[in-house]
Amino acid sequence: MYNVNITDFAFGQLEEINHYLSETSIDMAKRIADEIIDFALERLEVFPFSGQRVIEGLTFRNIFKHSYRIIYEVIENEVDVLSIVHTHQDIDRVMGDLEFLQ
Repeated sequence: MYNVNITDFAFGQLEEINHYLSETSIDMAKRIADEIIDFALERLEVFPFSGQRVIEGLTFRNIFKHSYRIIYEVIENEVDVLSIVHTHQDIDRVMGDLEFLQ
């Protein structure tokens, strides 16, 4: 089993998603945020290499839940969730933000 960590950056993004969705429905926003986190934790602790590489040659991988891309990196027995973004967001910009954090 792998240890899955949600970075502060990814957690902040999840809070932004929750805030945005709560404008429509608070219950729906909470359910979707919970499902994203539960899905990431359950899948990545057992199958960390199941996600495709975001960009060939880089170590970042991604999985999808609802309309959200969960970007993560596996280092030894640790999985760091780096970013949670809507699938319509520009992936090049997202990757630029992640490189800035490194």
